[in-house]
Amino acid sequence: AKLAGKKEFEFEGKKYPVKIKDDAAKAIAKESVELQEASFSDIEKVMKWAKKNIVGNAGTFPQLDISKKYGTAFINLTIMNIITLRLGGKKGIVVTHDDRTSGAKGHGKDQHFSNAKDVIKFVEEKYNESKSED
Repeated sequence: AKLAGKKEFEFEGKKYPVKIKDDAAKAIAKESVELQEASFSDIEKVMKWAKKNIVGNAGTFPQLDISKKYGTAFINLTIMNIITLRLGGKKGIVVTHDDRTSGAKGHGKDQHFSNAKDVIKFVEEKYNESKSED
């Protein structure tokens, strides 16, 4: 921004002066990371719901996998029908539904949800659709 002759820059929807002290810059970056880490609890809520409500027996589908380290989770409805959850910063929880079962149109697009409740509704809908296809 400074090279472009601007006096301010925008970061995650907030404006800051181009000249900024190191302490202030570190505080801004830390706040950003904390916001993203805090939203991982929403992913955990979705996965707890899924474990309680849709998980199959050992070795059968649906199967779950979650990685706090990478901020992602996978709900494998079948081997060819997978829902991926990941952190999206200001975009909330990013959900991709990749359905490659017979007759399905294929690869999913990213959808953004602001809370676990909305993601659970989406997952439940996709789970019920996959059961009706069996």
